[in-house]
Amino acid sequence: MIRSKLTILLAERHLSITRASEETGISRTTLTSLCTNNAKGLQFDTLNTLCRYLNVGPGDLFVFVPFDISVGPCYKGGDDISFTVVDERGKSKIYTLPFSVDVEYESFPLDDDGDHINLPESASVLVGSISACGDEPTEEEKTFFSYYNRLPVFIRSYLEDEITEKIFNDIVDDMDPRAGGLDDTVFEALNFHVDFIMVTELANK
Repeated sequence: MIRSKLTILLAERHLSITRASEETGISRTTLTSLCTNNAKGLQFDTLNTLCRYLNVGPGDLFVFVPFDISVGPCYKGGDDISFTVVDERGKSKIYTLPFSVDVEYESFPLDDDGDHINLPESASVLVGSISACGDEPTEEEKTFFSYYNRLPVFIRSYLEDEITEKIFNDIVDDMDPRAGGLDDTVFEALNFHVDFIMVTELANK
C-alpha cells in the first residue's frame, strides 16, 4: 500500500493546495487527488516538480507499507465491520470485527409552526472487543490489529475517515425525509464528528 504524505508536507509549510497549484503549475485536481490518496497514477514530471517545490525526495512524499487494508460495509451492515487485508505474499483475507455506532442527534426547528426535526450531530464508534466488558479478543482480531498497528498514524486516520464517511452517508440515507427541505447551512452548522476508538491493544494480548 502506497500513500501520499502531500497533505502533511503542505501543512508543515503552511501551504494551501491553491497556492501550491499556482506556484508549481500542477492542477488543483491532481494535487487534491494526491492529498486525498485517490490518485491512480503520477507522471514523473509532476513528481519531479513536487519534490523540487517541497525540497524533498520521492521517499519523503510517499510511504510504502508491504500490505493493503481496505474497508468493507459498516453501520447498515449490522454489528460487524469487515476489512480486507492483502498480505506481503499477495494473499487476501477478510477480517470481521465487532462494530458499534452510537449516534447523538440535535433538534432543529423545521418551520414556523414549531415542528422540529432531529439531525445527526455526532457519533461514537467502537471497532473491536473490549476485554474489560468480558469480551475476549478473537485470534482474528489479534491478527487484524497486528497489521493495523504497523500502519503510520496518518494512514490510520485515512482509514478512520473512510469509515466515518460511510457511517455519515448511511445515517443521512436513514434521516427523516423532511430534512431535504432544510437549508444546507443547517447541515454545515452540525459539524458532524466521530469519536473513533480502534481497540488496538488487542494485538498485544
